[in-house]
Amino acid sequence: MKKIGLVGGTSWQSTVDYYRTINELVQDRLGGNHNAPMHIESVDFSKIAHYVGHNNFGAVGVMMLDASRNLRSAGCDVGLMCSNTIHEVYEGVHNRYLPFLHIQEPLVAQLKEDGVDSVGVLGTKNVMQSDRYRKKLGDCGVKCSCS
Repeated sequence: MKKIGLVGGTSWQSTVDYYRTINELVQDRLGGNHNAPMHIESVDFSKIAHYVGHNNFGAVGVMMLDASRNLRSAGCDVGLMCSNTIHEVYEGVHNRYLPFLHIQEPLVAQLKEDGVDSVGVLGTKNVMQSDRYRKKLGDCGVKCSCS
């Protein structure tokens, strides 16, 4: 099993959800007391919120690259960023130190499996103002209303 690196603290609540869900899925598949090998690199959300509030995604990107490097040093094979907002810097982080799964990839896979071709998205102000959801989902043939 590969070691998963979580960039957490973006918020801690979502980090808990990722940790719990991944381990529940591993237990469902492997049974018994199995859990996923994971490392959490927790960043200070107050810094993220400050940078996002000032539209300084360059600084967010630097924080995510530092977190990614630390995850690689901890032996992680793949990373997840535990926040929609942080995916604004995904392209600059993915594959620099380790590959990251994009938060929308499992969403798109599930929508396709369920035959859904149109969705509504709720999120933070930043997520709603960005065209990233509409573009990513649109590229996969899913119409997205983000407002």
